[in-house]
Amino acid sequence: MLMFHMTFYFLLLLWLLPTIVVAMSSRVQGGEKFGWMLATLILTWWAFLAFMIVTTLRNNNNRIPRM
Repeated sequence: MLMFHMTFYFLLLLWLLPTIVVAMSSRVQGGEKFGWMLATLILTWWAFLAFMIVTTLRNNNNRIPRM
């Protein structure tokens, strides 16, 4: 029974980890953060991967000097 509980809590942590990372992220704010948190709760790692790609690309585009 202990092994079942340990496995359950481990899987729960894996499911919630992307949402926690998005909640603590400074890459997005306000309603956009809420949308990403909702997406990571539903789609978990796929939405987290999309979050990392989209916010990284957006931050890289803001740093490139325009001519």
